[in-house]
Amino acid sequence: MSLNENDQRKECTQAELDQLWQEQPENSFNILAKNSDNQLPIDLFEPTKEIRPEYNIGKFAGKIFTSPYATNIREIRKYQWQVVNGDQSLDASLTVTPLTGQKTPTTTTLRVFLALLQIWEHIGFPDDGIIRFSARQMCDVIGWSWAGTDTANRIYEHLKILSGTSISWVLAYQSKGGELNKLYTDMSILSSASYRQRGSLFEPEKFSIVQKIRLNPDLVDNMLAGHVRPMNYEAFKKIGNDTTAILYTCLDLYLHKKPKWERRSKALLSDDLGLAGKRYEKRFNRHAKLKEFVRELDGIELFSGTLRLAIEQTADEQDWKLVARKEKSALSKQKRTVLKSVASDEEAELIADELIEMILRQPRSGKPNPAVIKFLCKLYPQTLLRNALSIAKADYQGKIKKTLTHVFVTEIKRAVQEDPELQWYDDAPKAGHSK
Repeated sequence: MSLNENDQRKECTQAELDQLWQEQPENSFNILAKNSDNQLPIDLFEPTKEIRPEYNIGKFAGKIFTSPYATNIREIRKYQWQVVNGDQSLDASLTVTPLTGQKTPTTTTLRVFLALLQIWEHIGFPDDGIIRFSARQMCDVIGWSWAGTDTANRIYEHLKILSGTSISWVLAYQSKGGELNKLYTDMSILSSASYRQRGSLFEPEKFSIVQKIRLNPDLVDNMLAGHVRPMNYEAFKKIGNDTTAILYTCLDLYLHKKPKWERRSKALLSDDLGLAGKRYEKRFNRHAKLKEFVRELDGIELFSGTLRLAIEQTADEQDWKLVARKEKSALSKQKRTVLKSVASDEEAELIADELIEMILRQPRSGKPNPAVIKFLCKLYPQTLLRNALSIAKADYQGKIKKTLTHVFVTEIKRAVQEDPELQWYDDAPKAGHSK
């Protein structure tokens, strides 16, 4: 029986769950167990400031991963909305189903998942999605203090949640080509795993990389193709309160393409964050919770820009609302660094050719000018360019009247102007002139 067989759910004891965790399909287990006796030393490293989870998981992180204090943490959670397709309005949904009696993914689960992605990036993005790691290594990436068996068991619990939870999408899962899949059922973020609990490790193994998991291959394909939803990992890691961390992921998404977002406290706490109970029926307590959010998140860095939060009274004076704004860098254009090349002509040409090829595969691609694309590739970091194309493809969906090439260049300009270390070429001093 596989953890991915979520349609055959039953009541499980903890011992049965532990056994279920180990009973992976034979072919998956053999791949993961290959060379398992080869001990690798623990490789501690500095996590990257930014992390790029797969687009759909990143976009819906605030829905898939809930607060550990949510009232429905052990229940099936279903979110519904409508999507417009021409003249039609269709029902879309996202359903998160835990193993019976177990928790759905929480903020802690998200921290474990993002740490896995950090390790996957550190070892070179293997395209088979297999990640070898140690509990100590993951603990260091997340920023937890190591407490031996307790910490190892905590990681073990959330790896089981990542593997055992079923996520079903109806007109919600977006492929790397930009299309919305009509139906994608029973997705597990981890497709297989071989996790040895601390009590089964020999003493030398406790200081080696002995754990293995495999990411869902569809998610791996999307991430390798640049179909990602970037986030500021450094800022997220510093948020200690789990409910606040979920709110941060939501606000990072809401403010991605708009400068302002607001929500009444009652709807924010109950619908968005899953916080219910008599306590939050009182306006005073909801206001106190909003003040807590402002204290913890006002001024924190988003992926692009700085988050600013304020509390305002609603127009009917019956409630309070949280008002979120994205503030661009305070550095003026005059204070930005001088524009200079980051790639040679040969490197820029190779990158440009690859980007143009990716653009031309998309519908309504337009006619990218090779000279202009090469010029941009020479001036700006490759990661920024690839991320801009990823965003352009993901958010395009035929809704923008201009070409994909135009959207791509617009996204590059937006990213450059929001980075205090970069300059958009039109803002830079003209050739032959200095500041």
